[in-house]
Amino acid sequence: MGWLIAVLIILTVIYFSIISPGFRKGLFGLIGLVVVAGLIYYSYERREERAALSRVSQDDLEFTRLGWTFSYSDDVLFSGVVRNRSRYEVTNLVFRLELFDCPTSAPEDDWPRGCASIGLDDRASTYASIPPEGSRQFEVRGMMFHTPEVQGSPYLQWGIEEVRANEVD
Repeated sequence: MGWLIAVLIILTVIYFSIISPGFRKGLFGLIGLVVVAGLIYYSYERREERAALSRVSQDDLEFTRLGWTFSYSDDVLFSGVVRNRSRYEVTNLVFRLELFDCPTSAPEDDWPRGCASIGLDDRASTYASIPPEGSRQFEVRGMMFHTPEVQGSPYLQWGIEEVRANEVD
């Protein structure tokens, strides 16, 4: 029934667009307004997206109690506590997690130099709601597809790829 009504409305609009120049002008004006409103909305969303990604620097975050473990067959579970030292609410963190297979004979101070990279997830994301000057636990799963078995000692190197933050109300 809804399809029938939609088809009838479309046919009516087409009919009046053909026979009435005034209706046609009004229709084009309405279409123009919708396009302009869409462009304004798109521009606002892009500006807000850029602002969300630039509000908090990595230096405003303090990570403690970091640890990791193998989760499923190819996954790495990375966790810890993050403290937000900015004046914005951190809403999302994106990590770069790289797994290395290091020779047991190499000193740990030299890792990851001399180690083989066996897994990488550069978009490991976790939702966070960390208020200004607040701390929260986080846990992120790194999807390391087709990771070979570790022959030596596993080593996880991590970094922050993206910090998303909102204004505090």
